[in-house]
Amino acid sequence: MVLTVASVLPLVAAGGNPAGLPTRNRGPSGLEPAGVASRNELSVAPLSAPRATASGLPPGGLVINPNETYTSEPAPMGITDYGVTPSGIGYSYATPLVQGTATIDQLAVDQRDSGTNMTFQLNVVDVLTSGSSTYAFWIQDVAYFDTNSQVITWEDNVWNLSAGTGELYSSSVAGNGTVSSNVYYSDVAYGYPGSNVVLSEPLTFTARVVSTNASGSPCVAFEYDDGSGWVTFDNVTFPFTTVGVNEGFLVDGFAYTPLGGYFDAEWDLSGPGGGLSQTAVSANVNLSLSVWNGHNFQGVRAAYDHGSNTAERISNVVETVSAGNGSGELVTHATNGSGQLGGLFGPGTTSTLRVATGSVEAATLVVNGADVPYIGGLANMTLAPGNYSIGLELNGTIVGSTNVTLVPGEFRAITLVPVPLYEVEFISNGLPAGQYWSVSVGGVPLAGALGELSTQLPAGNYTYRVGGVPGYSLAAYTSRTQVGSGSTIVQLDWFLTVYPSEFVAQNDPGGVRWSVLIDGQTISGTSSILFVSLPNGSYPYTVTTSRAVTLSPASGVAPVVGAPAFVDVFFAVSPGELYGSVFPATSSLTVAGVATNLTNGQYSASFPAGNYTVDATLAGYLPFQANVSLGAGTVTALNITLAPKPAPGPGSTPTSTTFEGLGTTDWALVGAVGIAAVGLVVVAARRRRGPGAGPSN
Repeated sequence: MVLTVASVLPLVAAGGNPAGLPTRNRGPSGLEPAGVASRNELSVAPLSAPRATASGLPPGGLVINPNETYTSEPAPMGITDYGVTPSGIGYSYATPLVQGTATIDQLAVDQRDSGTNMTFQLNVVDVLTSGSSTYAFWIQDVAYFDTNSQVITWEDNVWNLSAGTGELYSSSVAGNGTVSSNVYYSDVAYGYPGSNVVLSEPLTFTARVVSTNASGSPCVAFEYDDGSGWVTFDNVTFPFTTVGVNEGFLVDGFAYTPLGGYFDAEWDLSGPGGGLSQTAVSANVNLSLSVWNGHNFQGVRAAYDHGSNTAERISNVVETVSAGNGSGELVTHATNGSGQLGGLFGPGTTSTLRVATGSVEAATLVVNGADVPYIGGLANMTLAPGNYSIGLELNGTIVGSTNVTLVPGEFRAITLVPVPLYEVEFISNGLPAGQYWSVSVGGVPLAGALGELSTQLPAGNYTYRVGGVPGYSLAAYTSRTQVGSGSTIVQLDWFLTVYPSEFVAQNDPGGVRWSVLIDGQTISGTSSILFVSLPNGSYPYTVTTSRAVTLSPASGVAPVVGAPAFVDVFFAVSPGELYGSVFPATSSLTVAGVATNLTNGQYSASFPAGNYTVDATLAGYLPFQANVSLGAGTVTALNITLAPKPAPGPGSTPTSTTFEGLGTTDWALVGAVGIAAVGLVVVAARRRRGPGAGPSN
């Protein structure tokens, strides 16, 4: 069989994984969960055998009829490339990779005999040659989907479409799965990431099959990505021939398979298996089908809204064509409703854009803001007619761009060569080693912990913006620089940012001098706020003042983290202390009318600063009274000796204080002379008082 290409852009006909494709994750081989006897316990129904057409070859060498198997709903609905345009022009090609993507915003199905289960089927035909013999195998990468629970489970199937009875033996295929009744091969992706899991709407998943050769035998890899990254859950080889060549997946509009099916590529919404049908209750689903053309994944050039090779079907689905997400990729939009089977689009209604970028392999092609991965300096795209912005991005910078307008049926070839790039280097001065910082220039974000950040830009005048670094400042964070004619160096000089931190006196009595020792410096004053400027950091501090005032906290740590530190210091005025002795020891002592205890004739009591009246009395003795002024934090001694009452003589009146000759009305003289004398006693007594002398009240 000769694999030809007609009416479409050249597609790879040789098997094998094209160079430059990213390596995909491989899942475990033959993994079965503990306690599961067989994969049948997953309740995934086997798919039915491929549908056959009435004859093996079109009459008179004409093109095949895409509506021969299904003419109305229910049918496998989706997007299918039969190798025939809707206007009846045939073509054929082979490709090593085919992938189908589904984006679901809403989907619900319900059929009495099928529940809420359905399938998404990627159906292709792999062609092998061994000597003069040609073999065809139907390949299915299937997502079982419960529209109610949104559980997705992946399975693959292989059927023999070659001439003969179509039987399939264990000696013909080998992989993680098994051959059932010499009819078909199947495997369920159990124990793999993204299979038998619950997905959340809106959701997107892609099925992909890869035709290649492995260890001398043709091989097909079954893959999917539903949010867990690319997973290859089965590698099926065909060990019956070690000299065979995998020609790839064939799409041929000029021939039926030996058993009467289609050489096509189908991405179908279908029933849940076993030939069952489903009914869409509500639907808002986008489907796209693309093939590898040797440089990039390209959307198929022509498509119908239904498949044919599978017996699983669905009804109440209507499809229209749109450009997906503004990128121009052709997608079929499935909604619920009664529709007619037929063509979706073809070369007469689509456009083809070829972009050549020369030897710039590292560049990314950007079409209407969407990245188009490609290799070999060339990309071919099937797009909806319209306006497109085409850009070439290198190291995050658009180095070439143009705008094109595509009309229906147009083939447009453009060359996009990047403009020269010049080195732009930003040098950071003043930051500590290892400090992370960032700058953006020309739309390119740069970041790191090195002292230099650089990129390449075309010639021009660019605005750059530097990100903030806690604790450090620049004279200007936004500026402009000219790029071109060699390297451009921009010096960024950082300086420490200091913050005016405050220590605030709470309950300040006023006029008290206090000090803060912090970061090796002492700040003093009598105001209620003391200021100190500090850069970022944690600073131990100590607060001191006279003994007349108690401060809380007297020490701590002031944190400065991108903002000033504010520390409250609470002031408490120290009391005055009054102590001394009273004789006789059994006397009664009151201060400001409050009784004060005597212990062996000694007393000690603390009072807030102020003036106090001290009284001492004892029967048989003259009463004692004095006025004492106590200062904050001062210690005052007052020793009292009561005089016995003199025996009353004719016409005599006893005195009332120990200050002989003074009465209680002589207050001013007590204050001026008596207290002065008491002061002398205080000093003398204080000097005589040893540690611990005098009990306290």
